[in-house]
Amino acid sequence: MASRNGAATIASMELDSFDPDSMREVVQRGDLSHVLLSGDRFLGQIFSAESNGVRMAWGRYNLPLLAEGPMPPDKVTIGMVLTGRGDAIFNRTCIGRNTMVIFGEDVEMCATLPVVATWFSFQIDRDVLVDTGVEDISTGFRYLHLDKVTGPPLVQNLLQSLSALEGSETTGVFDTAQQISDFQDLLLPVLATCTDTRKHIPTLRSPKRHSADHSIAQKVAEYIRLHLGDEQLRILEICQRLGYPVKNVERSFRRTYGMSPKRYLSLQRLTVLRQRLRSKAVLRSRLTDLYFDCGLTHSGRTAGEYRALFGELPSETTARSG
Repeated sequence: MASRNGAATIASMELDSFDPDSMREVVQRGDLSHVLLSGDRFLGQIFSAESNGVRMAWGRYNLPLLAEGPMPPDKVTIGMVLTGRGDAIFNRTCIGRNTMVIFGEDVEMCATLPVVATWFSFQIDRDVLVDTGVEDISTGFRYLHLDKVTGPPLVQNLLQSLSALEGSETTGVFDTAQQISDFQDLLLPVLATCTDTRKHIPTLRSPKRHSADHSIAQKVAEYIRLHLGDEQLRILEICQRLGYPVKNVERSFRRTYGMSPKRYLSLQRLTVLRQRLRSKAVLRSRLTDLYFDCGLTHSGRTAGEYRALFGELPSETTARSG
């Protein structure tokens, strides 16, 4: 659902199954891809709003997800994982509670969200950060640990504001520029205070070996996504083609994605298959043809893996989409 009132534009969505295409449209204006990491019935909520060039979004998912892609080229993104059973991983960094992540303009994000995660993001122009005196955080990827004084109250205020949306008509709560302004007034003083007290904000300028590991995983992952339809695609051949030792690639994927490259390849193929099964443009295509288009050559095995991940058979997805 989307609506507009004055200077504010909003969008909202409730999910009773995993729908990566719809999630792509609402979150980050279509730049992020989403991959489900464990099997069960997926449930989620997503809300986003924009006013006067400021974008705000939040979501809640019951199952763990991988989200990756570029941040907006015209905004600085400030985000937090407010709840979750376990820590999130952002760009190889384990992020717990009371921690902000900050992405500069057009920075690549790779995030693994835990079970029952509630996340929040706020995107603003760099000029706003300059006016606030925290322009030094507007480039690259950084994370900021909030102390016991500033952290819990901020998280509690955010959760209270977001929980007020539940049970309310979205257009009656989110469709105001004041709501976005209130969130901005809540976040920016925290950033300014941390800067004034010269708290350390670690960046990804970590040891070169770790940075190299992250780069290897990203390059191999990009190659995988570009060649999903090749049923002969093998991790060993990718490593040979790109000139990376297999052990390095395995280690890099474990640290960056929390999984092996083979598992990453399988999840990407199954996600693309689901997107195509839900598309009305391919409803008349044979399932086996769609399998092969996604590089999945064993029909029986594919159906079983698909049901284990998404809770239904491919044929049931097609029937529901029709």
